[in-house]
Amino acid sequence: LRQALETDLRDEALALDVQLPATDAADQERQEWRETRIWCPFCGKGRLLLRIGTSAEEVTFQCAHGCTPGGGVIMGRCSVEVVQSGLTSAKSLLSRQALLLGDRYQQATAVRECQCPRCGALLAVQVWTPENAPFMENTSHGIYLLCSICGADDSASLWHLALDTLAAQRFWRRHPRMQALPIQPISYEGQPALLTGFTSYDGGAQVKVISNLNTLATLHIVSTDAGGK
Repeated sequence: LRQALETDLRDEALALDVQLPATDAADQERQEWRETRIWCPFCGKGRLLLRIGTSAEEVTFQCAHGCTPGGGVIMGRCSVEVVQSGLTSAKSLLSRQALLLGDRYQQATAVRECQCPRCGALLAVQVWTPENAPFMENTSHGIYLLCSICGADDSASLWHLALDTLAAQRFWRRHPRMQALPIQPISYEGQPALLTGFTSYDGGAQVKVISNLNTLATLHIVSTDAGGK
């Protein structure tokens, strides 16, 4: 899988006139970031970089513009289902992983617990806010999952939770270059909520995601995109 992905990415880079070094064992050991044609869905200003790690699951995407916390990492540690799916396109891998995470995070925010993907134990979901998670300064809300049995951990900002919805993935396919909307506190059906989502880079279309303030569970999604559902 790693070889197929690097070949696919090298072809993309060459099409963009990006000069890449020769592929050899030493080059693979350095685990270099490679540029893809995919625009970062959060800032829309930089392309996504892809790195294939030493194990099959270490497929990590990062924004070249560095717009997100944690060094700009968009997604890492692809699930076994994605790795074994036979997909070789960088965008296909990213989309499949986003939808799988969307299902997991939907359960996590709805019932406040989910199954650890490593050992199968139930783990609790912690919701971060601007007050209790200063390490995520660029995104003021999100969830954090930590397994007390095996130590596996995961986190997702509210932007990430919105991106992993089916509606946002469809919007991204129609608008390959988009950017995240600012997170805003609102009231929805009489309860405190948060509004975010994505807008096409030209500003002509939007998909808005309304989430519960306390759990970050998705409450409603609306699109102003004429081509959307």
